[in-house]
Amino acid sequence: MQIKYIPQFNLRDFLVYTFEGDEKIIVNYSGQEETFDFSGYTDDGIFDITPDVLSINPFVNIKKENGELKVELVDYYSDPNKYIDKKGNVIKTQWEVV
Repeated sequence: MQIKYIPQFNLRDFLVYTFEGDEKIIVNYSGQEETFDFSGYTDDGIFDITPDVLSINPFVNIKKENGELKVELVDYYSDPNKYIDKKGNVIKTQWEVV
């Protein structure tokens, strides 16, 4: 599974992600927790998810490409410098293998 974080400045809420294998993401949103299991997604394509427990949807984009799951996730951050380099430029997030 590959993930890419999409930064969103948020002083109040937090999102924490835990990854289990190549097909499960556990999302904790300000104390609410929900597990998303993608093992049933066997074909390539773009998918929509509607959370049952969370009051927000942390998924920006979910797709399976050449059999590999690629997920873009919201990343709430409160440190204004988290996505700024030493020169003051915005850091573009990259795909990460988890």
